[in-house]
Amino acid sequence: MSVVFQVQVGSDNIASRSYNGAGPCSRAEGKRLLEEIYTEACRERLLSGNQEFRNAIDSAKRAIDNAVGGADAGVNRAFYRKQFATNKGYVRVDVEIHRGNGHFRS
Repeated sequence: MSVVFQVQVGSDNIASRSYNGAGPCSRAEGKRLLEEIYTEACRERLLSGNQEFRNAIDSAKRAIDNAVGGADAGVNRAFYRKQFATNKGYVRVDVEIHRGNGHFRS
């Protein structure tokens, strides 16, 4: 089971966390990993205090909470993606399911 959480600015991946476990990623774990990438990405002056970035992270958490029945790699590989423009290029927040079924069910 594998899920990747990441933040990109332009073509640079500035924050990333992976869940690799024997079972599906839980809702609590997914939201914890999103907060970790938020904290790491806020070290970039561009994103520190950026409300659009905070909203993208919060929206990803809501998507995790709303994953009724769980998310599967075969159906929801690009589970969540939000992109917005800044003066240094596009910022993208992604949650990608690489392997497994039933993620975010618990």
